[in-house]
Amino acid sequence: MEKLTLKNIVIIILSIALLLSFYLAQNKRLNYNEKEIKELHNANDSISKINERLTNMNTILKTRIKNNKILLEENKIKIIESEKKIDNLIHEKNKIYNSVYRMSASDVSKSFTNYLNERK
Repeated sequence: MEKLTLKNIVIIILSIALLLSFYLAQNKRLNYNEKEIKELHNANDSISKINERLTNMNTILKTRIKNNKILLEENKIKIIESEKKIDNLIHEKNKIYNSVYRMSASDVSKSFTNYLNERK
């Protein structure tokens, strides 16, 4: 074996220092990565909670929209029925019945008197 010279001792010390620095740097890097992973997990948890709330709100809103659509359809049907009734009333308003054509003045007064008596 060769004798250990100062030069060889310095090389060995520098090699050991280099290896130690790589090892320590890796530990710091791992610690840094672990912290970053924990932060990301925490952020993911909070985002997941927000997502759950939004999903619940969407479900509620979808139910409300469905109910409103049903009410809209019911209202459309009622509007159509009301329009038909209005059309019938307008038609009946201008209609003169045959019994009215045949009435004399005394028949009209009797009918009017009967109508007033029935209202009391």
